[in-house]
Amino acid sequence: MINLYRWAEEPATQSVFGSAVLSKGDVLGKRVLITCERMWGENMPSHSCLPPGRYTLEPHEGHKYQNTFALVGDTVSHLPSAYRRRSACVVHRFLVGRSSEGCVSFGQSVLPDPSTGAPYSLEGTINSAVIAYLKGLAAEDRVIHIHGYGIPNPNRISPVVRG
Repeated sequence: MINLYRWAEEPATQSVFGSAVLSKGDVLGKRVLITCERMWGENMPSHSCLPPGRYTLEPHEGHKYQNTFALVGDTVSHLPSAYRRRSACVVHRFLVGRSSEGCVSFGQSVLPDPSTGAPYSLEGTINSAVIAYLKGLAAEDRVIHIHGYGIPNPNRISPVVRG
């Protein structure tokens, strides 16, 4: 299981950053990865991160992104569906939320905004390593629990910000 704790928003880039804590194994020697998603937009397709909840990670082969994983749960399906508002929320490479259509990107650290020092963009995207990690997990372990804003981080994980 992966626990994703959201901790910072950057309106200029429409980004929300978080820490993904791996319960089994590691990716490139790390058990805590940085995530980037599009900011909350009322769960509108292509304009919002996913709401908090538990999602399974299923292998995905789409038109735009192949050899990746899609997050599937109550509000999002693997493929378009009349019963769910969203489909194909996938793991793929992007640096800022506005470059995403509501998906998730994993990185090693966050670059700060030069003028404010606030988190600005993802650095060192490692999605191919994350995808390899997910492929190595048993299907029942391919779960991501997304925690909402303002939930205290029990592990006191601080972002790695490079300047």
